[in-house]
Amino acid sequence: MSNMYNTTLIGTAIAASLPVIPVGHYLCFGWRARKQQIVSRLSDQSIVHYKETFCPRADFSDGAGFAKEYDLRYGRHLFWAPVISFCVAVFFLTYLSVSWVLSYDWAVASEGTAKIAILALAGAYVWITFDLISRARQNDVVTSDINRATLRLLVSLPFGFAVSAFAGVLPGSGVTVTSGALAFFVGAFPTDTVLKFMRRTAAVPLKLDADTNDDSVQQLKKICGISVPIAERFIDEGVKTNLQLAYADPVTLTIKSGMDFAFILDCCGQALVRMYFNDDQMKAVRKFGLRTGVEIKTLNDALLSYDQLVDATPAGTAAPARNSAQTAAQAQLEALATALALDTASTRFILDQIAGDPYTAFAWDVWCT
Repeated sequence: MSNMYNTTLIGTAIAASLPVIPVGHYLCFGWRARKQQIVSRLSDQSIVHYKETFCPRADFSDGAGFAKEYDLRYGRHLFWAPVISFCVAVFFLTYLSVSWVLSYDWAVASEGTAKIAILALAGAYVWITFDLISRARQNDVVTSDINRATLRLLVSLPFGFAVSAFAGVLPGSGVTVTSGALAFFVGAFPTDTVLKFMRRTAAVPLKLDADTNDDSVQQLKKICGISVPIAERFIDEGVKTNLQLAYADPVTLTIKSGMDFAFILDCCGQALVRMYFNDDQMKAVRKFGLRTGVEIKTLNDALLSYDQLVDATPAGTAAPARNSAQTAAQAQLEALATALALDTASTRFILDQIAGDPYTAFAWDVWCT
């Protein structure tokens, strides 16, 4: 074999391995740590509650059974097909790119089809490599991320050719962007951003609505801790409203979104509370420290403890005195009712509904047992 061919193969192996290494590292080390993060948070009691609430027909009933179910539903075997497809795409396209780079005369001034193509592939390569390294560092790699990386490589060429048509002087400046440079720059943006740009560009002449997800993003953003990127991750998993988030399976959403289990539980708890209050009332609810169903259950349990004493008191006997915790809970209930512009009985009914919700009970088992 010629020296040029050997050089091409070596260059291909080095370049193609960069985005593959973080995926391999995650599967060898990160996946196990992520599984342990979730499994270790659930006691046998919370596992039983999880089964009854989210998957009543499942066979597991303790930690060992849940770990086996986790392997079956989210195991590493699910990564093989996406990883193989990704490796084939990245090695093939990298080989073509390296071959072209080594044989191309970069002194040529004209920008032909080949140059735009190679720069579009280079931009996509930079993005997927950076994205996968960042995700592997955060233990945040799921099969859909790998599939998207493969898709990004495969569609980088039409992306590059389509966007390069806009080459010219940037608005508001004297900077001229060539077709090849623009094709590369586009590759440095997330796929969702490029798709949104192309939808908006096509929406004007075609009179189509290019922002169908904006309402979902704005609704989810009202929950503390959810930014636009996080809202878009939820939307990608089919969670587009507060109602869907409130009653989503937190384990499944954790795995599919790649986010922390505790964070998902908190977001689901906040979404559940938001189902009962409007935006103005939520300001008062948060002011009283009742962010999620867990905090509301804590308050409601204190109120219930006094109700049980009253119920156990013989008829005709004076009601027992409240202890300090019960007194504080009653005062908070009355102050909350005033802030919500509701009567005390209505406020108490809402708290009962949230505290008694099965999803609140599961979150309580995870946090408080």
